Amino acid sequence: MNLPVHRITLNRQLLYDWHRLSHQQIDDFLGEKESKNYISEKLEQMKVLHEFLVVTDEFKVAGIPFISIK
Repeated sequence: MNLPVHRITLNRQLLYDWHRLSHQQIDDFLGEKESKNYISEKLEQMKVLHEFLVVTDEFKVAGIPFISIK
């Protein structure tokens, strides 16, 4: 019995949305140099990371143990 073969085309949007790769990782994987077009997105991600670090520092100061889960 032959089952249908479904092929998935790997593109930037799929790798970003589904696999949550960074644009630099996608560039490396696809052999592209497009990550420079996503600087504003990178800045937003860095702001989110900064807020995360502020919160975790407050947990440490307060003596609250925590585990970071993706």
